[in-house]
Amino acid sequence: DNVKVAVKIQRENIKQKFESDFLIISFLAGFADFFRIFSSININEVVSDFISWTRKEMDFTIEAKNANAIYKHSSKHPMTVIPEQYLDLTTRRVLVQEFIEGGVFVKDIITNNFDNDDLVSKNIDLGIMSEYLIFDEMRQYFIDGFFHADPHPANLIFLPNNKLVYLDFGIIGEVKDGLWRLSFLNVLHGIAEKDIDLVAKYLLEMGKGVVDEEIKEYFEMGAGNRKASERVFEKIKELMIRDLKEDLKDILIPWFEAIDTPGATLEEKSASVVFYKIINKAKEYSVHLTRDTLLFFRALTILDMVALQISPEFNTVKALKFFFEKYSVEEIERLITTGEHQKEATKDITPATELDWEFFVETASYERERALVARERIGALIEHYAEKYKEVRLMIKNM
Repeated sequence: DNVKVAVKIQRENIKQKFESDFLIISFLAGFADFFRIFSSININEVVSDFISWTRKEMDFTIEAKNANAIYKHSSKHPMTVIPEQYLDLTTRRVLVQEFIEGGVFVKDIITNNFDNDDLVSKNIDLGIMSEYLIFDEMRQYFIDGFFHADPHPANLIFLPNNKLVYLDFGIIGEVKDGLWRLSFLNVLHGIAEKDIDLVAKYLLEMGKGVVDEEIKEYFEMGAGNRKASERVFEKIKELMIRDLKEDLKDILIPWFEAIDTPGATLEEKSASVVFYKIINKAKEYSVHLTRDTLLFFRALTILDMVALQISPEFNTVKALKFFFEKYSVEEIERLITTGEHQKEATKDITPATELDWEFFVETASYERERALVARERIGALIEHYAEKYKEVRLMIKNM
């Protein structure tokens, strides 16, 4: 019918080539983990995710269905544009979708391969769009319950009058745990308000379930004295939040100062290193982020780097604050608690976490290993506080 479309065609025999590469990558990952080449990263876990996502991305029908579900939902958000999908013409190896014209690729802005007059004539304000990148990803995660998990510059287009286009929906993240998401929401709200007490409180809250269970189990196995163990547990939690506040001050205060300092470098203003440090610090307090949270953090740090490159005046904290001005914590909590909005939005989504049987087996094995490590970590945590604080040492001794 003479409608212009974009067509993506999968290369011949690409699946077989990828499977051969996967074998090599898996071997090298095992080698790296065995010799602890990357001490702070589980390379096998990273590679496992990469392989599973890539296998999913090779089925274009999944990408088209995800995009179609988000397309139907995006009509409520006029600044967000999702290309219409032609599901009846799409197969596993051929994707057909609406052709987007008249925009500017974000990758071209970053590489200076664009005409600034073109942005002016199209009424594209990079300051506004840099904030909207963060705003929209936050909206997707906390309100819709799903999010575009691969928002690199080649997958983003700015249209006239400040509209954002997403391409490539092969990797979509979905949030499973509402209570976890509420705690995470308050962590980011604390960062937006520069309230380190709030960040520390809710960061520990994110690991509360695991820590509570493991510490109680640890003491009951050892002494069987429930009341005494609970007193020790409460004292350790009190000391943990105090220590975590001090650790977070070392991470966040220099960053807060940098983003408010004219002339600070992009590296100093970037949230990427800060988020990475927070994740690693959280592990020391037995807070292990879920995979969807890590996937979201990855997307958020990509967008943070994109925003800083297209608009050097971009401020991550202001962007987060802008989100909370539009959606209050109380409003989001209500939406998450009722779950109705998310149910409507995600019923047609095939998320990155819905993977094949092989990945399920690998994940189950990984979760068992992580549970054993967590138990060992709790023991080390209690020993640490017993050595560091005399009052804890005496309480345990009295047990």
